[in-house]
Amino acid sequence: MSLPIPFVVWGTIYKERVKLAGVTVVVEDISTPQGSVSDTTDSEGRYAVNIRNIATVGDSMLVSANYSSKSRSKSFTLTLVPPSQNVDLIFDYLPFNLKLVKEEVHKLSSKPEQVYKMDVN
Repeated sequence: MSLPIPFVVWGTIYKERVKLAGVTVVVEDISTPQGSVSDTTDSEGRYAVNIRNIATVGDSMLVSANYSSKSRSKSFTLTLVPPSQNVDLIFDYLPFNLKLVKEEVHKLSSKPEQVYKMDVN
Protein backbone atom coordinates (compact mmCIF):
# COMPACT_ATOMS: atom_id res chain seq x y z
CA MET A 1 0.00 0.00 0.00
CA SER A 2 1.02 3.59 -0.39
CA LEU A 3 -0.42 7.00 0.27
CA PRO A 4 -2.38 8.87 -2.41
CA ILE A 5 -0.22 11.97 -1.95
CA PRO A 6 3.36 12.73 -0.84
CA PHE A 7 3.68 12.92 2.94
CA VAL A 8 6.78 14.50 4.47
CA VAL A 9 8.05 13.78 7.97
CA TRP A 10 10.43 16.55 8.97
CA GLY A 11 12.14 17.95 12.01
CA THR A 12 15.31 18.93 13.80
CA ILE A 13 17.66 16.92 15.99
CA TYR A 14 19.08 18.66 19.06
CA LYS A 15 21.56 17.95 21.85
CA GLU A 16 21.25 20.35 24.76
CA ARG A 17 19.69 23.02 22.51
CA VAL A 18 22.40 22.66 19.85
CA LYS A 19 21.30 21.48 16.40
CA LEU A 20 23.14 18.29 15.39
CA ALA A 21 24.51 17.73 11.88
CA GLY A 22 25.22 14.28 10.43
CA VAL A 23 22.67 12.28 12.45
CA THR A 24 20.78 9.57 10.57
CA VAL A 25 17.03 9.64 11.15
CA VAL A 26 14.92 6.58 10.26
CA VAL A 27 11.15 6.60 9.75
CA GLU A 28 9.29 3.29 9.63
CA ASP A 29 5.73 2.03 9.66
CA ILE A 30 5.39 -0.13 12.78
CA SER A 31 1.76 -1.16 12.21
CA THR A 32 2.16 -2.84 8.84
CA PRO A 33 5.91 -2.92 8.12
CA GLN A 34 6.46 -1.77 4.57
CA GLY A 35 10.08 -0.71 4.81
CA SER A 36 11.73 2.41 6.08
CA VAL A 37 13.20 5.65 4.79
CA SER A 38 16.08 7.64 6.22
CA ASP A 39 17.82 10.95 5.93
CA THR A 40 20.92 12.52 7.46
CA THR A 41 20.57 15.86 9.20
CA ASP A 42 22.08 18.88 7.48
CA SER A 43 24.32 21.54 9.06
CA GLU A 44 21.27 23.00 10.84
CA GLY A 45 20.20 19.63 12.28
CA ARG A 46 17.23 19.34 9.90
CA TYR A 47 15.92 16.26 8.11
CA ALA A 48 12.96 15.52 5.82
CA VAL A 49 11.72 12.27 4.29
CA ASN A 50 8.78 11.40 2.07
CA ILE A 51 6.99 8.32 3.45
CA ARG A 52 4.43 8.01 0.66
CA ASN A 53 5.65 4.56 -0.45
CA ILE A 54 6.08 2.95 2.98
CA ALA A 55 2.93 3.98 4.85
CA THR A 56 -0.82 3.57 5.04
CA VAL A 57 -3.30 6.02 6.55
CA GLY A 58 -4.03 5.13 10.18
CA ASP A 59 -0.76 3.30 10.76
CA SER A 60 1.66 4.04 13.59
CA MET A 61 4.91 5.54 12.40
CA LEU A 62 8.17 5.52 14.37
CA VAL A 63 10.85 8.19 13.95
CA SER A 64 14.19 7.28 15.51
CA ALA A 65 17.78 8.52 15.68
CA ASN A 66 21.01 7.48 17.40
CA TYR A 67 23.70 9.82 18.65
CA SER A 68 26.71 9.13 20.86
CA SER A 69 25.42 5.73 22.06
CA LYS A 70 22.01 7.25 22.90
CA SER A 71 18.80 6.69 20.99
CA ARG A 72 15.63 8.71 20.80
CA SER A 73 12.34 7.95 19.12
CA LYS A 74 8.78 9.24 18.83
CA SER A 75 5.74 7.71 17.24
CA PHE A 76 2.61 9.19 15.68
CA THR A 77 -0.54 7.96 13.95
CA LEU A 78 -0.60 8.81 10.27
CA THR A 79 -3.41 11.03 8.98
CA LEU A 80 -3.38 13.01 5.75
CA VAL A 81 -4.47 16.29 7.33
CA PRO A 82 -2.13 18.10 7.43
CA PRO A 83 -0.07 16.36 4.71
CA SER A 84 3.13 16.45 6.78
CA GLN A 85 4.31 15.72 10.31
CA ASN A 86 6.91 17.55 12.41
CA VAL A 87 8.95 15.32 14.72
CA ASP A 88 11.87 16.87 16.62
CA LEU A 89 14.15 14.61 18.67
CA ILE A 90 16.17 15.94 21.59
CA PHE A 91 19.27 14.37 23.11
CA ASP A 92 19.33 16.35 26.35
CA TYR A 93 21.11 15.00 29.39
CA LEU A 94 19.11 15.82 32.49
CA PRO A 95 21.18 17.03 35.46
CA PHE A 96 19.11 14.95 37.87
CA ASN A 97 17.77 11.43 38.29
CA LEU A 98 14.19 11.46 36.97
CA LYS A 99 13.20 8.45 39.10
CA LEU A 100 14.27 10.27 42.28
CA VAL A 101 12.38 13.40 41.22
CA LYS A 102 9.21 11.35 40.68
CA GLU A 103 9.62 9.79 44.13
CA GLU A 104 10.00 13.24 45.72
CA VAL A 105 6.93 14.56 43.90
CA HIS A 106 4.96 11.56 45.14
CA LYS A 107 6.09 12.24 48.73
CA LEU A 108 5.18 15.90 48.44
CA SER A 109 1.73 15.16 47.08
CA SER A 110 0.90 13.55 50.44
CA LYS A 111 2.20 16.62 52.36
CA PRO A 112 0.64 19.69 50.71
CA GLU A 113 1.55 21.91 53.67
CA GLN A 114 5.24 21.59 52.78
CA VAL A 115 6.66 23.69 49.97
CA TYR A 116 9.88 22.70 48.24
CA LYS A 117 11.81 24.52 45.57
CA MET A 118 13.92 22.43 43.20
CA ASP A 119 16.60 24.08 41.13
CA VAL A 120 17.28 21.90 38.07
CA ASN A 121 19.57 24.32 36.23
